[in-house]
Amino acid sequence: MIVHLDKEQTRQMRRKLLADNSDIVFILFHDILKELHKKGMTQLSAVEVFLSARQFACTLLSMNEATEGLEDEIDDLEEEADGENDAMIISIVACAVIKAFAKAHAMSVYDDVVMAILVRWNDHPLFMPMLAGAARKEEGRFAENKRNDLLGYELEQAAGEGEEAVSEAVRSFVDIAQDIGPDATMQLLLVLSRFNDNNGHRYQKEVDELYEIHKRTRSVIDMEVKGSGLSSLNFNNHVRQVVAHADVVEKYK
Repeated sequence: MIVHLDKEQTRQMRRKLLADNSDIVFILFHDILKELHKKGMTQLSAVEVFLSARQFACTLLSMNEATEGLEDEIDDLEEEADGENDAMIISIVACAVIKAFAKAHAMSVYDDVVMAILVRWNDHPLFMPMLAGAARKEEGRFAENKRNDLLGYELEQAAGEGEEAVSEAVRSFVDIAQDIGPDATMQLLLVLSRFNDNNGHRYQKEVDELYEIHKRTRSVIDMEVKGSGLSSLNFNNHVRQVVAHADVVEKYK
């Protein structure tokens, strides 16, 4: 049930999760999970925790009587875990995944499962830091009225590793776009275009390729933006000019 990935698998899956706007739970817990990993509270990466939590949540959601089997499932998770905090960390993220699923489908039937998980771990020393970390992230997103530019951060991190790492990251964005929806592809397009604009248009070929992928699934791009200042994203002449600020896209149709 606990997912283990090598470095390259982690990198590729992280980029895919950040490209998929539906994985809001991963985004909200991303910072606190990285912090726990850095402090040695868990050897699992943020990606491994989230994927394990999603799998654990799916197991519980597949049960007709999830509350009856919950304790046994958590015990199994603890038995499988290598680190003493791993089962707790995975359970709390799984709790958020279940809550997000229930909210999206207007279902209250899983409230008891969520509460049971919280009660199980409420005395754990990492319980409040995890919830507080996710809450801070959510409040920050709401206050700024924008999505966190984690994909842009991913590119900046790659830039620190050298040109080869950047090229690999840019290429992975294009590859990921083959398997995600048009809205998520648009997010990739905005981030990559801005990065391309700030780096002498060295990645124009990939920007154009990504645009063609997006165009196949959505024929018209019409974006409304707001924010402090507007930044032109430079596409080739055959593509209509898109004016946007990559961090503050409010709506696109």
